Amino acid sequence: MSIDLNDEIVQDFLIEAGEILEELNEQLVSLEGRPDDGELLNSVFRNFHTIKGGAGFLAIDPLVGVCHIAENVFDVLRNGQRRVDAALMDVVLEVLDVVNSMFQQIKHGQDPDAAPSGLLSQLQSLSTPETNDPPGTDSQSVAPVEPETGPAQNTDTMAATGSSPESHDTGADGQVTGDEISDDEFEALLDQLHGSGNLATTTASNTDETMSGSETGAGPGASNESTDQPDELQSADTPGVTTLAQSPVNESPAAT
Repeated sequence: MSIDLNDEIVQDFLIEAGEILEELNEQLVSLEGRPDDGELLNSVFRNFHTIKGGAGFLAIDPLVGVCHIAENVFDVLRNGQRRVDAALMDVVLEVLDVVNSMFQQIKHGQDPDAAPSGLLSQLQSLSTPETNDPPGTDSQSVAPVEPETGPAQNTDTMAATGSSPESHDTGADGQVTGDEISDDEFEALLDQLHGSGNLATTTASNTDETMSGSETGAGPGASNESTDQPDELQSADTPGVTTLAQSPVNESPAAT
């Protein structure tokens, strides 16, 4: 089937497709020097897509087929799933030559020849992603999740340092049962100490008086003070005083 060159739609397609092909020639030359230029990859993708759309409207199937595969290749490239290399550029530049040849046939009102099957197979293989990871993503660079700090770790830390959550035990009534005592217990202890102190003071005073009496000699006053207490108390408190109390007082013989 020949192409009607008098058709206005065909004329519009030829004008637009001619401008796009000139732009594609320049873009692919630039891509060899800037293979990672994302904006450039997007532009090449849109240009193949536009030619495919116009050829599809005019039912020019051979041109639709080759532009569709080329569009898929640049979709993979712009998504970072494959990188531009020398082998890929060789195939793409060959594909562009085929598209230009088809365009010249259309300009002369001829149906374009189909692209070589081997070239289409090579182009199809390049449309397969090398990786499914989006650009800038490294599956091995994900940091491990830190475990949460819980009561078990706090217990291990206290065991290592010798500390404990509570320094004193508490009883059922909430009172401290460790080394510390309450105010009431302290007051009771003071009362006990004061009571024992009075008894000790009284005993010590009696003992001092008894010993003073024994040191003054065998006078009537000393004998009376030493005998005011029972012999057992004197013997228990002041050893030696018992001897004075139990020994009779030697009286001087009457003068003859």
